[in-house]
Amino acid sequence: MRDAVPVCLMIEGEEVKRYKNIDLSDMLKEAEMLDFHFNVPEDGKITFEISYAQGALPEVFPEPRAKMTRAEKTAKAAAEQKTKAEENAPQEVTTLTEHS
Repeated sequence: MRDAVPVCLMIEGEEVKRYKNIDLSDMLKEAEMLDFHFNVPEDGKITFEISYAQGALPEVFPEPRAKMTRAEKTAKAAAEQKTKAEENAPQEVTTLTEHS
């Protein structure tokens, strides 16, 4: 069911954009919302509606989030951990001395 739930971005009760929940861009997840609810009509086609204030959403919507395989997610997490470890590692200082 996770792949089947559409997310409707709403402004003043009108749908302005629709994504699958797994395609929703991280940028849109950070936009300040006014309200949200599940809409469950009699036909059983559930939608998740998120309401925003006028101007809270971008004028140009981002492309759906790229899907990643488990291997890609694992590789990305490992790369992020390596970068974080390198940033926190003590720096080695080398000094040059002149020989007379």
